[in-house]
Amino acid sequence: MTVFILLLDIADRIGSQAEELAKLCGCLPIALRNATYVLADRKDLGVAEYLERLQEARNRVDLVEASFGLSYDLLSPELRRLWCLLSVFPPGAGFDREGAAAVIPASGLGEEMYLAKPMFAADFVINLPKLKTHSATIYTGAVKNLFGCIPGLRKAEYHRLAPDPRDFGQVLADIHQAVKVGLHIMDGVTAMEGEGPTAGSVYPAGKLLFSTDPLALDTVAAAMLGLGIEDIPILKTARARNLGESNLAEIEIAGDYTSPPGLRGFKLPKRLRYVKPRNYKVVIRVIDLLKARPRVNLKSCKHCNMCVESCPVQAIDRKTKKINYNICIECMCCHELCEHKAVELRKDNPLLDVLSRAFSRQPSHCHTP
Repeated sequence: MTVFILLLDIADRIGSQAEELAKLCGCLPIALRNATYVLADRKDLGVAEYLERLQEARNRVDLVEASFGLSYDLLSPELRRLWCLLSVFPPGAGFDREGAAAVIPASGLGEEMYLAKPMFAADFVINLPKLKTHSATIYTGAVKNLFGCIPGLRKAEYHRLAPDPRDFGQVLADIHQAVKVGLHIMDGVTAMEGEGPTAGSVYPAGKLLFSTDPLALDTVAAAMLGLGIEDIPILKTARARNLGESNLAEIEIAGDYTSPPGLRGFKLPKRLRYVKPRNYKVVIRVIDLLKARPRVNLKSCKHCNMCVESCPVQAIDRKTKKINYNICIECMCCHELCEHKAVELRKDNPLLDVLSRAFSRQPSHCHTP
């Protein structure tokens, strides 16, 4: 596999232990790069010794994470609130719990755009997209991956605001211009083909792509799939917004190849072959129909006010626990941080809300032969 060849190119003394090293690094490109460069630089450090120390370090990290997680769970609501104000969160907290920061979108699509705060607090941001197809946007890579910076249910609102992939590209360009990413690393060791991102299938591409330019990376990745910028609406918009270099002839390709290596037999989404105009008004209606919002269940609420304190825009009334949806940014902080599970997600449509709650109460059955 290409990933093992890459490891051996950097530190050939890894030899037959490349597979074990890859497993300990979780096959994460940045972890693999770091490990192999350490072994290449530290000639005095044996590979077996490094692997042993790496395993011990992983075990210690797991224990520390478990300890902090349990300690957080045992804190009183007030101490949890203070812990969160220190910007220290339990394992798995994610962007949604850390709050959002408002920026002004250059596209004019909406007055404000809310993005995850850690993106602005970090000294250096690395974007780690996966090489895969997308039934709606044809392809998703470095440009689209930053959509994950939008916290909570707010993503659905942007899909509603920009159902046309060309307009959605404007949203993505706004995010890239607000968040300064230092490096983009695409994991194409195993890619997804067909009707991605949920109904696709695995394709063993065996490739890693690195670039400081998200559009240049996507241009090369798309060429590997036999696609051009003109085939991918979000990338056409990114080109129009000067997000990066999209002319393949102007992109320097270094490493194992001098031109994009084609992925033989790679299956593209059916939508590319049967392009038809879409009725985006229908898409908007469906999104509106399925829309859900956080609501406080007063029967379960213990009035600890964690939801009130964690709301970055102060949309929750301290006494009544009613949420002002005119200013709510749907970041889901209240839902994520309520230890009593009193902040529920409820459908706006009354009938769908009743059906959804009735279905969720149905017992699940698992049959084994």
